[in-house]
Amino acid sequence: MSAMLSHILQEKGYVARVQGCYAEIRQNNGIFYIGYKGFAHDRQKEGHAVCIINEKYLLDFGLGTLKKFYATDFSPALASEILNDEIMLASLPLANGMRIDWRIDWISPAVEQELQAQATSLRQVLADYEDFQKNRMSYLIKKLFVKNHDSSHDVHVSNTALPLQGSRHSTIVI
Repeated sequence: MSAMLSHILQEKGYVARVQGCYAEIRQNNGIFYIGYKGFAHDRQKEGHAVCIINEKYLLDFGLGTLKKFYATDFSPALASEILNDEIMLASLPLANGMRIDWRIDWISPAVEQELQAQATSLRQVLADYEDFQKNRMSYLIKKLFVKNHDSSHDVHVSNTALPLQGSRHSTIVI
């Protein structure tokens, strides 16, 4: 997700890049790790990646692990201003006294390996996305004439505004 988001934001004129890291969610005396050494869950690899925007904001869409293993009501994405710190990339207070810290004092080599392994698939997804963006009207018209069309599955195309929790700026439009 971070690589795809980074590419889409670059196309929109933002300076965006993927950053390897790991995250800690702290609550009371407990810590839940995302992507830290030795803490990968079933069918997961060590490491975590986020998108850095304009060298000012961190956007994390890779929080599915939290919904599965930590809290089912956890937000699927978070945004924060980045810190000028060699160890802590960003930190964000959450509900119920929780806090998430994105750290860069250890970055798994699996992050870069995974990005390289996904490069071909990512290029195809981005090509499909760009084709859709160029031909929105065609896609929407085709959708109107699909057999057995169910109106509950209408396609609604619009810009997506992402709220930047914890920042002075309210949204980034994708």
